[in-house]
Amino acid sequence: MDEKERSPDHEDYDPTTLHIPSAEWNKFTPGMTRYWNIKHKNYDKIVLYRFGQWFIVYYQDAALCNTMIDLCIPPRQVHLIVGFHSSHLEDNIEILVNAGHKVAVCEQTENGAQMEIRLKKEKNVEGADQIKAVKREVSQIFTKGTHFKLDFD
Repeated sequence: MDEKERSPDHEDYDPTTLHIPSAEWNKFTPGMTRYWNIKHKNYDKIVLYRFGQWFIVYYQDAALCNTMIDLCIPPRQVHLIVGFHSSHLEDNIEILVNAGHKVAVCEQTENGAQMEIRLKKEKNVEGADQIKAVKREVSQIFTKGTHFKLDFD
């Protein structure tokens, strides 16, 4: 049984993960499918998802970040989503890590033209990444043991 299919009553259910029913999973946009593929591998981390000069944070990570780094959740949003400019990245990572959280920074690793080439090349390859959204991957992980700021004042 696929990990996405494990409900709380399944013998292999892991309470540190999130169950997303297939019916809901199939409704995701390609971009949200890409996000959840990354998040499920980094469920114990706050995922900061780069979009150009902005970092976007979704769902439970957004709610947590909103309280810790004083971000505003726009009232019109259907999903919990917050963002901040990349100029605040270092300060926000420091706040989150010092509070004991792990942080994963996710970057875009292909552009639209590269995505189209990938989709054409892997069209009939079983198990190939056929998500019609540019690839994004975790580029950095910060923890209390790996992040520190040198202050020479």
